[in-house]
Amino acid sequence: MEAKIENVPIGLGDPVFEKLDANLSKAILSIGSVKGIEFGDGFVLAALTGSQANDQMDSSGFKSNHSGGILGGISTGQSIIFRFAVKPTSSINITQKTISKDGKEVAFKSDGRHDTCIVPRILPVAKAMIKLVLADAVSYQKLISSNESDLTDYRETVDKIDEDILIALKRRNDISELIKKYKKENQIKVEDKIREKKLLENLMKKAKSLKIRVEIIKEIWKIIIEESKNIQS
Repeated sequence: MEAKIENVPIGLGDPVFEKLDANLSKAILSIGSVKGIEFGDGFVLAALTGSQANDQMDSSGFKSNHSGGILGGISTGQSIIFRFAVKPTSSINITQKTISKDGKEVAFKSDGRHDTCIVPRILPVAKAMIKLVLADAVSYQKLISSNESDLTDYRETVDKIDEDILIALKRRNDISELIKKYKKENQIKVEDKIREKKLLENLMKKAKSLKIRVEIIKEIWKIIIEESKNIQS
């Protein structure tokens, strides 16, 4: 399947952490049954020389679009073009070989209604994912362009960061549950003061390098570590 996105602003994306093609790839590959993606001329580019694959420019702009509208993770203003491959549905109403939980070979037949082709259903999903990625890219670009940002933009960004922190804390608590199980099975004490001390020292060093007040890190770390101990107790 091919996607073509037109009238994309120049400069969306980041050359390192927020590459536009990387974010689009993650979004599209997160859709069930999508197994591959390529931008522009894609895998054909591997067989070309640098001069052949290069999107040269003149006074009127780009003379070609081998890259698919994204160079160095940033939109060029050209049409963004990419293709993604969708595998056929494997859960079909015929008997197939597989293995059971204990590793034995068995014959399995999937009953019920199963679409043999999910392409029609993927189309609106892919469009939605593309729009979400582009909306994030536009918001990010607006934020780093201080002359275009206002208080609402800053607050929306802070709110998103706060949500990310909550998700990270939830993941940390889930891992603490696994640590609890492991320590119980192996009769290991919950408290490890040596490790806690090293962890705090490392966090303080990182805080200083990031120009974050060490006192804040100490307080946050104290709350987090106490919660971890409560979970493991």
